[in-house]
Amino acid sequence: LPGSLAHPVEYALRYYAQYPAMGIPLYYPPFFATVEALFFAVFGISVSTARLTVLAFGLLGVLMTYRLMRQIAGRPAGVLAAAGFISIPSMVFWSRQTMLELPTAAMAMTATYFFYQYAERGRRKHAIWTGLFTAAAVMTKQPALFIVPAFFLYLLMRRKFTDWA
Repeated sequence: LPGSLAHPVEYALRYYAQYPAMGIPLYYPPFFATVEALFFAVFGISVSTARLTVLAFGLLGVLMTYRLMRQIAGRPAGVLAAAGFISIPSMVFWSRQTMLELPTAAMAMTATYFFYQYAERGRRKHAIWTGLFTAAAVMTKQPALFIVPAFFLYLLMRRKFTDWA
């Protein structure tokens, strides 16, 4: 810092040149940025491409919501839940922004779908997919970590209820 007083512009340039390196792992997990970079490579760099990336995540969220609810309660419930997922005012708002909320929700919903498959069918491949999509959700936005305790609580309650039946 003492050397920066003599050359404040040089200090600012060096600091902000390093800022993205400090920000990516701590504040901005890399999953969405990686997917968005792939979209940019294919479709070109533009605001429309960034929004297309978010739209692709939104479609994945709708599809996985439908599949999960179809498994739990049947086709009509799946259609209603999918329509509800995409028509919630906050989802409509975030679907028009290049922000992490909709991609995080889509990754969490996908992880939940595979978790439900694992919990109900006990297949190891579903547990692996659950782990991968949970990691993708957390690597999209850290608050997605909330689904991990929910999964453990579900397994604990399911086992407890199974033992009582």
